[in-house]
Amino acid sequence: MGKELWEGLEGKIDLILSHPNGWEGRQQEFLRKSVVQASIFTEEEALSRVSFVTEGEATFNFCMTNTKSGESLKVLVFAFGSEDTF
Repeated sequence: MGKELWEGLEGKIDLILSHPNGWEGRQQEFLRKSVVQASIFTEEEALSRVSFVTEGEATFNFCMTNTKSGESLKVLVFAFGSEDTF
């Protein structure tokens, strides 16, 4: 079932990867190359179909889509010795 599902979606999906807030081009390129090495996309496909979002952006978007108007929400992210509060 998994193989058929993947084959049915293969040309229709893009990949969005989250990464630590301080990462930039060099680290993103490493992730993009990893996608190619894993045979998820070709090099050419990876350039247009792999996007990146920082952990902070991902957390913000999650909060915005999962919080009702007027509701308060506090998210604490603890990772690698840092703490982010949104």
